Amino acid sequence: VERSLHDTMVSELRQFVRTTLIAILLFLLIAAFILYQNSLHQKTLTLLQLERQLRQSEKRYKDLIENIPGILYSFSDRHTDNYYSPRVESVLGYTAEYLRTHPTLWHDSIHPDHLPEVNRSIQDAKSGKPVELEYRIHDILGQCHWLADRMTCITNESGEKLITGLASDI
Repeated sequence: VERSLHDTMVSELRQFVRTTLIAILLFLLIAAFILYQNSLHQKTLTLLQLERQLRQSEKRYKDLIENIPGILYSFSDRHTDNYYSPRVESVLGYTAEYLRTHPTLWHDSIHPDHLPEVNRSIQDAKSGKPVELEYRIHDILGQCHWLADRMTCITNESGEKLITGLASDI
């Protein structure tokens, strides 16, 4: 009887230890899951904050670009990364998109008397010199505008040289 009682107690103790271990493992798994969820929540909050900051920065940048009193531009010989700020439409009558789809239009609209100087200035900018010049350019109606243009050259990620500048109607 004593042996049977002993065996029963040992069996129950083993069952109790197994159950306790399973309970501890479940507790640890739940705790790890909660910590993981908390970590995800913190990362999500951080990403949402970064996204909000990015949107604010993009809005400030867009407001600056759209309201600067001149035409910000960039172009390359490959015509792959051309950009014209929206102000171009109020000065020359062409939309920025139209100029992007007609990449030589700006150059072709420069008054012939100023083309040699503009071409020389573009080459100077490509060689690393900051350039300031004034020239006449024809708008969509054929009227001439004098532009004061400041340009420089940067190299993009693919090694392409981009002429960037600010042209102001004077």
